[in-house]
Amino acid sequence: MMLRKSLAALLFASAAAMPMLAAPSNASAQSSWTPSADDLGNSGKVGLVFEGEWTTNAGRLRLSRDGAGDIDLFKGELWTGNAPAAAYLFEDLLPDSNGGMSGVWRPSGSSERRPVYFSLNRTDGDRFVAGMDGWAGGELTGRRGYDGPIPPNKPAPRPSSPVPSTPARQEQAPIPQVPSAPAADGFKPVGKFDVRLDRVVAEGRYWHVYLTLRNAASHSLVQAQGVDVRLEDSDGIGVESGQAVRARPGPPELFGSPPPTTRPGGTLPVKFVFDKREGADPMRILVLEGEHEAVFRLG
Repeated sequence: MMLRKSLAALLFASAAAMPMLAAPSNASAQSSWTPSADDLGNSGKVGLVFEGEWTTNAGRLRLSRDGAGDIDLFKGELWTGNAPAAAYLFEDLLPDSNGGMSGVWRPSGSSERRPVYFSLNRTDGDRFVAGMDGWAGGELTGRRGYDGPIPPNKPAPRPSSPVPSTPARQEQAPIPQVPSAPAADGFKPVGKFDVRLDRVVAEGRYWHVYLTLRNAASHSLVQAQGVDVRLEDSDGIGVESGQAVRARPGPPELFGSPPPTTRPGGTLPVKFVFDKREGADPMRILVLEGEHEAVFRLG
């Protein structure tokens, strides 16, 4: 524990002076999100901000929640080059109240674990720097989202949308109504949840996808655990997100702590947020849970 704390302090001090990974040209016009003191000081929010796909100076990185429990731990996989298997694994990542996550890393296939500390950029919450003890590449830097090549035999990327980004409010433009689902109440089975697509709304530079989840399990479920949503547009481009936020109009709002729990048969309204692509409209919404999926066609 002392090793982890000392490493975190050292890396936090050096992170502020680190040059961050340059953003691609198609994202340069978008304003960055500056994390608030509340964002950085709430470990639950910090974990949600880190969750998702990242483009790093070493390759594609996916950070995801590792199971469910009283303490939220995260794990990560880092792919380099075109190899189908991850080259590095991150384990026991614990978000803190200082805008970071501490844990361990190891090369895939090795049992030797070494400390790692991730730290969000204080002026751009869509970037991070991570110090990996013993890694020849030095610091790992990354920006949110991944649009590079996918190695063979790997699932499509699941980038999460920037969470507390605050775009200017614009008049909501509803998408054509969703065709009626087979069930009379509009719900379709997925896995532990049944799901209903309520509406898709354009707001600012985002698409807001509103869903209602119904617990189809025999036990209580926490928030939208295990649920991912994929939006496919008229150009055939699909983007996925595993981050559910409150089903309220306006900028995304994270669920509070403790997260909502849904009893068997109970429902939970949620929202998923996606970047809009100029000239493209949403065509399909896929709700994914493991190997299960429910498809909603628009228009």
